[in-house]
Amino acid sequence: MKKEYIKPIIEGEEFIANEYVAACWTVWCNVPYGYAYFEKNGVEGYQKGEDEYIVGPVIGDDVTHTAKGIDAEGPKANAMYQNLKKGGLFTPDTPEGDPYEVFYWQLPPQHWGDTGHHFSKVSDAKWEKNPNASN
Repeated sequence: MKKEYIKPIIEGEEFIANEYVAACWTVWCNVPYGYAYFEKNGVEGYQKGEDEYIVGPVIGDDVTHTAKGIDAEGPKANAMYQNLKKGGLFTPDTPEGDPYEVFYWQLPPQHWGDTGHHFSKVSDAKWEKNPNASN
């Protein structure tokens, strides 16, 4: 039985550069005592069951961290933060001031008690591109 002749085909692949460029940024975790959430319903402030709670009460660690996978333009507001006034033994914490925009990123916890959640105030942004870090 004869085999059927198949004409050889040359296939080539073309590399097309992606316009998205991710960068590493050094970002300062600079929020006071409070909690964070994702605004989901368009109403200012956190509404339980309507907005998405992230974490809290927490306090920023006042340290810079490397945040990866951010586009080349830099960090942008992606969550909301509400400062809290600490209560006492028999009084709950209470919101203090208006909620504000923050840049939120997460890292693996570094030590006991570290949630890995980090926030930087957009109004008091302290971040810079870190060309020496790898993505």
